[in-house]
Amino acid sequence: MENLRVLVYALCLLLAPSVGAQSFRDAYCASQSPEAGGLPPASIWVWFGGLDESEGRAYNSQNDGVERAIWTWDAGTADPLEGWTAVDLTAQADLYFGRATAADFAAGACPCIPMFPGEVGEIWCGGFENEAVESDWVLGMGYGNRWCQWARSPGYPIAAGQEVAVDFEYFQDSDPSEDFTLVNILCYADTEPLESYEVDRFSGRIGSYLTPALYTAIVPYAALPPGTNRVALEFRFISDEMDSDEDGGYSCACGPFAADDIRLRIGSVPYVFDFETNANGWTFSECPGIGAFMEVCPEPEWITCTYGPPPSWPPCAMSGNALWCATEIPASPRPGHPQGQHVEMISPIVDATEIPPQFGRRLVVAEWDAFQYLPLQTGTFFRPRFQYYPYWTEDYPVARWSPTRGQNVWHYEGQTARSCRASGTR
Repeated sequence: MENLRVLVYALCLLLAPSVGAQSFRDAYCASQSPEAGGLPPASIWVWFGGLDESEGRAYNSQNDGVERAIWTWDAGTADPLEGWTAVDLTAQADLYFGRATAADFAAGACPCIPMFPGEVGEIWCGGFENEAVESDWVLGMGYGNRWCQWARSPGYPIAAGQEVAVDFEYFQDSDPSEDFTLVNILCYADTEPLESYEVDRFSGRIGSYLTPALYTAIVPYAALPPGTNRVALEFRFISDEMDSDEDGGYSCACGPFAADDIRLRIGSVPYVFDFETNANGWTFSECPGIGAFMEVCPEPEWITCTYGPPPSWPPCAMSGNALWCATEIPASPRPGHPQGQHVEMISPIVDATEIPPQFGRRLVVAEWDAFQYLPLQTGTFFRPRFQYYPYWTEDYPVARWSPTRGQNVWHYEGQTARSCRASGTR
């Protein structure tokens, strides 16, 4: 079975169906006529949309009519999203930080065994070769995009006036000035978390597993938040949207970060972690996600948002319910998004076997009307992309969904209301 789905990556976006979908499609295809080297007429396209609940599939224009084959979010189906789902891309799917040994790297089919000289165990952040192959990373073992992973020591008491001393051996290998390992002192008032103190951050290439770098720092008690009576040490690795082993933009042969022989001194009391036999009480986790916030918004609610403040204009050809990925923001005059939000809005699966062979199955076109409030200065963007199934590679010949395909450019358009379209090929 061949399947397709459309993905919209968005930070603040409102989608609604076109009014008069057939005329819009006819006009679009006419503007891309074969004589102009563009698309064939709309009449020989198969369009998908809406949700046939009895069949559990999207309607298609050949069997159900073009006016039905459109997501309106007005159909009153049991699922108000009409099959659309959202993925919070700030939520980490997998854990890539932990205690590691040479046996772990061998079991992961790693071409590099990044153990410090003479050491049995260490804490290491990264993806093994077998994980990289299964995830279609271009450069194999290393790290991926949009990571946020942390390792934390046990917590220890601290009294007013006591300094915190940290030293360890480590290496760092990440996209310079873009991807970092943060060294943090986590601060608590008993069990209540306070603001953490950033001791340092590493980026680029520093040391190696054969010749590790040595780090030492002393943090006075006065630098910590008032009321701190308990502290822990944290290493946090974060990567941005691009340039990693995942997309091939940066080559990190042996992982982005590792540390060993960590010494944490609080006042005159030392705590030593060598990870030779176990994790020495350290814990490891992915960072929690910010949230997706995708839901159906009735017209009376979204129309007030599109008019401002600041003043706007009625969205082009939009009416009825709309799909959005915004939420109430404190002190904001209208709904928006929390800082750092990154959402993938995914259409229902389209069964490509429903498309007659004469139509072809390689070109995909999506179109929608949208109100967009995407100011560049606040770093808000969106882009449409596609996935298909089945997909496999020579290195990992198992059928699965393809990586996303389509445009790499992100749109930032300030405040606009317009009809949009995107196309892609398989």
